[in-house]
Amino acid sequence: SGFDGQAVFIIPSKKVVVVRLGLTKAPDGNYGADQFLKEIISSIK
Repeated sequence: SGFDGQAVFIIPSKKVVVVRLGLTKAPDGNYGADQFLKEIISSIK
């Protein structure tokens, strides 16, 4: 994970690149990446 939760996710099977630039205030830096990606992938047709 990058600074303050910034991240890049490349999903070749969906031909998608997701860039997260949000600020994460959680002490452990966990913003729920798994759920974040599940919601994005489920919205792609």
